[in-house]
Amino acid sequence: MRIADLILKNDSKFYWRLIKSYTGKSFQSIADGPVYDKYKNLITEKQEKIKIWTNHFGELAKDATGNSRCSNKWENLINTDTDYYPECDSTILWSEITGALAETPNNKAPGADGVPSEVWKLVMTDPSPTSSLAKLIHKIINLMYDTGDIPQCLETSVVVPVPKKGDMKDPDNYRGIS
Repeated sequence: MRIADLILKNDSKFYWRLIKSYTGKSFQSIADGPVYDKYKNLITEKQEKIKIWTNHFGELAKDATGNSRCSNKWENLINTDTDYYPECDSTILWSEITGALAETPNNKAPGADGVPSEVWKLVMTDPSPTSSLAKLIHKIINLMYDTGDIPQCLETSVVVPVPKKGDMKDPDNYRGIS
């Protein structure tokens, strides 16, 4: 089977296994190779490289205009004569949570919490939140929905540098995915 066919079938697990069979090894971590700092000094020490990557992607994520957190900017774009949706005033139902869990893909890298989606899916068959884990998930999701506050640990994601073209020691030649 060709790699293009695997991509079209959306079988990423088999796709990567095939690529690894062609390369004869698994891919090395980006953190294993040397990287340039902002002054073009070559850095090989692991902790220093982590700082360089953190600073690099942190700078890319900054909002130089301040628009992302400026409520005045966004309030002017919203039509105040919008329809009212009373269902938004009620709590999130357990069936809505289990429905969302059912659509969460398996065999993907976990988030910053290190918990894979398969763990959260353990409660998916519960008709109501009766287990301790189900009660906790239900309570946390509704608390976030009611208050609009998201815990810091859920706002954090792990960014993986993916090479583009050019010198692989230059952080500017990578895009971050999370």
